[in-house]
Amino acid sequence: MKTNKETIKEIEDVGVVLLKQSKNCKAITIRLKPFSMIEVTYPKNYSIKKVINFVKSKSNWVKKKMIEIKNRESKLTVFDEDSNNSFIEELRKNAKKILPDRTMQLADIHGFMCRKIFLKNMKSRWGSCSLINNINLNIHLMRLPDYLIDYIILHELCHTVEKNHSQNFWNLLNKCTENKAKMFAKELRNYCTRIY
Repeated sequence: MKTNKETIKEIEDVGVVLLKQSKNCKAITIRLKPFSMIEVTYPKNYSIKKVINFVKSKSNWVKKKMIEIKNRESKLTVFDEDSNNSFIEELRKNAKKILPDRTMQLADIHGFMCRKIFLKNMKSRWGSCSLINNINLNIHLMRLPDYLIDYIILHELCHTVEKNHSQNFWNLLNKCTENKAKMFAKELRNYCTRIY
């Protein structure tokens, strides 16, 4: 199956952006997804430079919208028992819709093979890979920006080849993330698997 081209770029005054080339797209569109994800879709005949310049020209609008989104997100940090349960169920429902398909898509793009994919409500880990290459993903991944979701999935897919965190593992993960593995790992420290 042929997939649209995706590139992750760090754009000055904007931040880390997922650029998605689409043959069905007629103009550049910027989407600010829940939990501060910036996603830019652009036509096939546009150059990356043209797309980046367009995004830079909209940096003030992006910053304003990002602040609005962050303010909405901050209201999700306190739950009573009932709202907490409904929030978890919503995470689980969205995770089922997105995570298995995205894992298989990334596995296909980067040439990985995994067996089964399990979705769990884990307290301290974003994901794991078993010795027989089953992948466990935390439903709380749905609270992360999309590019960090992809980073976690790729992290676990790399473990289907390298079972430890050796230099070979990081070299492989860097290859899959355009040498941004350490940067994403550092950014991930700003997030927690628990909700309070």
